[in-house]
Amino acid sequence: MNKIEKSYHNFFNENNIDINSKFLIAVSAGADSMACLAIAQNLNLKIEVAHVNFLLRGLESDNETILLRKYCEKHKIKIHVLKKDCNAYSISNKLSVQESARNIRYSFFEEIVSKHEIDYVITGHHSEDTIETFFINAIRGTGIKGLSGIPKVRGIYIRPLLDTSKKEIQTYISENDIPYLDDSSNASLKYDRNFLRNKITPLLKERFKNFNTSLKSTISIIESENKLLHQLVSEKLAPFISYKKESIHIENVENISSKIWYHFLKNFGFNAPQVDDIVNHNHQSGKKFSAPNHTLFVDRNKWIIHENKINVNQEYLIFSNLISETPFLIEAIKIKVPSKILEDRINAYLDYNLLSFPLKIRKWKKGDFFIPLGMENKKKVSDFLIDNKIPQSEKDEIWVLTNKGEIIWLMGYRISDSYKISDKTKHCLHLRIQ
Repeated sequence: MNKIEKSYHNFFNENNIDINSKFLIAVSAGADSMACLAIAQNLNLKIEVAHVNFLLRGLESDNETILLRKYCEKHKIKIHVLKKDCNAYSISNKLSVQESARNIRYSFFEEIVSKHEIDYVITGHHSEDTIETFFINAIRGTGIKGLSGIPKVRGIYIRPLLDTSKKEIQTYISENDIPYLDDSSNASLKYDRNFLRNKITPLLKERFKNFNTSLKSTISIIESENKLLHQLVSEKLAPFISYKKESIHIENVENISSKIWYHFLKNFGFNAPQVDDIVNHNHQSGKKFSAPNHTLFVDRNKWIIHENKINVNQEYLIFSNLISETPFLIEAIKIKVPSKILEDRINAYLDYNLLSFPLKIRKWKKGDFFIPLGMENKKKVSDFLIDNKIPQSEKDEIWVLTNKGEIIWLMGYRISDSYKISDKTKHCLHLRIQ
């Protein structure tokens, strides 16, 4: 076991991750992710591979997919491939290409995790990635958390190469004859990360011989101090915060500074100027402050935080290219009829040939009816919810998916029997609520 493999292996013990878990490795076919995959093989991890072709670079993108398919076939590794038009997604959702690619990629990963009982997702980020993230965040303006770089573990996402340098990865690739392809877009200076990588950091490394080591040490110190700050703020504010069923109540303690309150309230989307205003002015009861997903109300000597409710009359669409505009993340994929149907609340399988796009998503309303799976006759949605003992507090949060006005899925509960998969079904639409 060489140095890079030993570091990779030690990562699991250091972060209390069972090395016998089932892992999904995100692989682009570039050097970093191919090395990440090869090391996992050499350590005999239980692995599957996920690859996304964003259809952005024509033949080059297709060649990456081909290389990876051949590699996985040769080494008998299960591979999951998604081809999705990133440009179309970007336009439809009014996002940058980078943001769109991230949304598509992570939605795909989470679908695989759910379907195939994956424990962790491994990505090939290395030490230079976290240094570049440090600079990008610092230039754009950030706090101590943003200067902490990329975390080694965030939920199910883990990065065992984060202490490994790009040079070490390139040496490993060369010594072990691991196939890979360079992404030509990495040379484009229109992307901030590429500009830093190709223009700025080479100059810094030339000028400061210990640049990588010193900056990695600085980021590590910032990360530790950020954790300590979070712990101290939590302990300081705990006596003044109480969590109710649908709200958070905060005692307005005047001798606590806005800086401390900001470290708590930023988790709900409130910015620094808002927090200064909340803390430093004597507002009348009823005054409210709005963040993207939460609202803070002043109530005498208290603050009350509520999650924002969605407009019940709003409709959202799923288009024929399976890009969606929804208030929550939902993945839509056209697939062949699977051998196994996931029978749970977040997955739905509908006969694709019976659908007319765009499909519509809206809140259910009185008078709605559908034919629940397994039944022959129509049933009112309200009666279905009563029969299934759905509490009143949940009823207002239920959505329906419609096809030409007809309910085809009471989302999270039951599809329509009219749209179920049959012996005649050739393709189905698989929907999964994230």
